[in-house]
Amino acid sequence: VGFGIAMGTIEKNYTNCIESVSAAEDNYNKFFFRDYNCIIFYDHALHKAVSNLDTMAIDSIIVKIIDKIKNVDEEKICLCIDELISLLRTFEGLPVDQIKNIFINLLGLYRNLANDLNITNYKDIQNTLPLKIANTNSLNEIRELLYHVSMELLSLIKNKYSDTSVLDKLIAFIDENIENENLSIKLLASHFFISQSYLCSQFKKEKGQTINDFIINKKMLLARDLLSRKNLNITEIAKKVGFTDAKYFSKVFKKHFGFLPKEIRSHGLN
Repeated sequence: VGFGIAMGTIEKNYTNCIESVSAAEDNYNKFFFRDYNCIIFYDHALHKAVSNLDTMAIDSIIVKIIDKIKNVDEEKICLCIDELISLLRTFEGLPVDQIKNIFINLLGLYRNLANDLNITNYKDIQNTLPLKIANTNSLNEIRELLYHVSMELLSLIKNKYSDTSVLDKLIAFIDENIENENLSIKLLASHFFISQSYLCSQFKKEKGQTINDFIINKKMLLARDLLSRKNLNITEIAKKVGFTDAKYFSKVFKKHFGFLPKEIRSHGLN
């Protein structure tokens, strides 16, 4: 069981006891920042107005936390949470509710990410979290809660992207956008609300090839089939598989098949 002793100011006259109690209450709030099992004395020399929150620094760390969750990087998520906790300790003396609201807002970003990823079972976890944050007594308690919630969300993300139906949707999206010159890992990651690195690693794990190789192979096979249509010239075929530069398309095609598109068309090669 943790304990804490918050000392007020030493007063010579009992009429000043209110000031002493007020100082003790201020010190009591500091347990939230320092944790329990300590004694906090009031020191006039050290007592000074607390500066405002450095919202830019806080927001920067929160962005990193969300980014690490998208990357499913367990170790770095914990490091970023530690960084946020350490920063907030420097604002000892600010209202505790103001600090707790930062974490409630962070959990709101977790909820938004889960919604974007269509992870419906995260709602069961999310619904109880604001009350749990409100009932915490120290930054250490909040840190442990954030560790737990972050790992829960990561587990749900991993389960979702190990599901073959998600990869099927990814491949369907590639097929539907094969003519799009901007079809890329960046576009796929943005559409499916996941980091590029995690998307690439999961695709390679499940399909045994990179997303870029998969897309190029799809484009080249379609281009080869389109060459049998005499009504389409090479430039038109290039556009139908997402190439705006016919010369570059021919270069990629030859690298893939060993022949230029015009050679395959003129000689009827397969």
